[in-house]
Amino acid sequence: MPCETVRDCWVSPSPRRHPIARPKQLRRRDFQPCADGEAAPRCSDGHCVVGPAFSC
Repeated sequence: MPCETVRDCWVSPSPRRHPIARPKQLRRRDFQPCADGEAAPRCSDGHCVVGPAFSC
């Protein structure tokens, strides 16, 4: 998934944890660990990736 900033990315938990384009309704806010998921999205070299995981 191409990206310019981390706000372009999100992490889908199923069927396995993988990066996706951030849903439209979530584009104006930052990822909140544990409330939004166990792994943060990242934009790395212009592509969405799964970032650090948190122990929730």
